[in-house]
Amino acid sequence: MRRSGQLICHTGRLRPCSRKCCRWTRAFSSSGIRDRLLDLGKQLDADIERDIANLPQAVADEQVRESSHVAAVSVDSASLRNCDSGRDPGRHVNIVAGRATFTDGPPKLYAYVHREVTLAAARLDQFLSRNGVASDERVTVIPGQIEPRLAESHSVRRSRERAEFAEIRATLDASRLLAALAHSHGLIVEKYRIGKGADGSDRIQAGSRNLDVSDFVTKEMNLSWAQAAQLLRETYRAQTGPGPGHAPLHSPERDLWAEFQQWRAVYRDGLRRAWDEQTQHEKVRRGAIKAAFYRARSIVADRKDVPTVEQREQLSVARVARLEAEAALRDRIAKERDALKGAGRRPITDQYRDFLQARAQTGDERALRELRRMQQIRLRARSAEDERAVTISGPAHGMKGPATPDGNAIMYRGPSITYEVRASGEVDYRKDGAAFLVDEGRTLRLWDSEREALGIALRFAQQKFGATLSLSGPEAFQAAAARVAAEMRMGIVFEQPKLESIRQVRLAELDAEAQERRVAQRERDAWERDELRDAVRKTQLTVRGGHPTPG
Repeated sequence: MRRSGQLICHTGRLRPCSRKCCRWTRAFSSSGIRDRLLDLGKQLDADIERDIANLPQAVADEQVRESSHVAAVSVDSASLRNCDSGRDPGRHVNIVAGRATFTDGPPKLYAYVHREVTLAAARLDQFLSRNGVASDERVTVIPGQIEPRLAESHSVRRSRERAEFAEIRATLDASRLLAALAHSHGLIVEKYRIGKGADGSDRIQAGSRNLDVSDFVTKEMNLSWAQAAQLLRETYRAQTGPGPGHAPLHSPERDLWAEFQQWRAVYRDGLRRAWDEQTQHEKVRRGAIKAAFYRARSIVADRKDVPTVEQREQLSVARVARLEAEAALRDRIAKERDALKGAGRRPITDQYRDFLQARAQTGDERALRELRRMQQIRLRARSAEDERAVTISGPAHGMKGPATPDGNAIMYRGPSITYEVRASGEVDYRKDGAAFLVDEGRTLRLWDSEREALGIALRFAQQKFGATLSLSGPEAFQAAAARVAAEMRMGIVFEQPKLESIRQVRLAELDAEAQERRVAQRERDAWERDELRDAVRKTQLTVRGGHPTPG
């Protein structure tokens, strides 16, 4: 039969197994079970060999056609060798397993263990014949090896998993992970700070340790790797997913980290120059103290008219002055050196924040967004000053608009308006030198209730949060803001129904006043036209006899 002429072209061998697992012949008890199993196997072998003998023989030059019943057959084989040198050394058996895929039914498996490899083709013919394959039909046989395929599959999975978690460690937003752990495991987020590693990925500061996101969930949270892997994957999918409620508008700025590395190189060069200057300055100051002492000693020595006892006293005074000056200099030098050492030992996270703060102060919105993302997640303590301020934010529930601080890293620029970026990522705005507004990322806090300040804050909030705004704070302050929004004809809506009602009522009043002014203006225009017409009529001249006369 031509369908399996070259079926088994190899005898794939598994690795030599341990002596313990190869003693399969001893796995049966001496109660006769082993003998009965062997008898059953011999009977099955006899039935199969009888079927093989009764198979139709292939005819020479017979036209062979593809089987329409069997789509493909995959076959694997392996050889097991006895490792026990004291019992049947070198004895081996062959394991053959196959899987046939049918076009009109479910797949079927077949397998057997035998000493003779030459029986593999015949047994496959018998299996296919029993499943409806004729002698003049051909099937596709896919040979292979068991162990290499399994090893390759495991290697590919491990490689993919390593690449996946390397990407997660490099790009996952640590603040998002802390928020997820706070929700799922009750993590106290205020205990931790977000930093940066040398490769630019986020680090979570847990005590004296700077842990990446995977180490944090396993070493700090003591989660098993299965739990940690699931949590990391879910958090990463939320960060990179398409849903507006999950994915941030901006990922952590990798370009800024590259620019920071350049800034850091310049910073280190500056530190080296500062140390060189420090060393030279110390020598100069020590030399100045010595020179002053030597001058005083020379003056005392040159005065011949002064008694020896008095000269000694003056020299003693000069020596004490020198010691005091050197002691004071040592204290100053120690402080200066400590400052330089502190600058050199400053953690990379703090250096990165300094870099971002300086860049944000120049108006770089990317730096401001990254600075806010880097800050510790904490609840801000409210002060008495905050109680007098109105807080403006985006809608709290179910409205579209940027709700994360990542999307709010814009800065207001206007005449007589200046700003200063804090290390916390907040931006203080001043109008004519007086502080009146603070941008906290998620909210704006306003203290000035004047119309101009309210207008600036509302327009800025509209740019940051969209057309729907939410206010909190003193009720009179909120009402004034709603009236200003109506008076300036801003296209905004307040989330609080009371404030929205105030805005609409004020808008209706303004519309009514404008309508009254238009009606009054039309009446005034009509009266002026009538007066002008009457005046013209009265001043017209009547012509009589060719000479004009007053009418």
